Amino acid sequence: MTELTLPEVQRIVDERVDELSAVWPELDGPRLDEILPRHTAREGFRFVAEEDERGRLAGIAYGYLGAPGQWWHDIVAREMTEEQRVRWLGPGHFEFVELAGVSHWVPEQEPETVARHALARIAPAPGGG
Repeated sequence: MTELTLPEVQRIVDERVDELSAVWPELDGPRLDEILPRHTAREGFRFVAEEDERGRLAGIAYGYLGAPGQWWHDIVAREMTEEQRVRWLGPGHFEFVELAGVSHWVPEQEPETVARHALARIAPAPGGG
């Protein structure tokens, strides 16, 4: 998996939307147009992608630093105890938002292997590294 810059992510959205939709079937126009730009603007945004041997998009993963006031953070925080919030939702926690892929485009890799590589590539090291 290769980490992409924001302009490279935008290029995929602009020029390879059919491939992106094949990899990320839950993606639709409103999600692409509304949610992804909001996420790309968040602190610590990271996006990785994998291509198959033909150069087609085969998988993506992304995330960012979570914070109070963000929809998912606040939903999760409401269900946690104070101790859990301190442990799991402290300042600078990384939220792994999306992992999507087309396993038949990378047949030599099991989906779990692709997921492990994506997580290792995108998530910062413990301690904010």
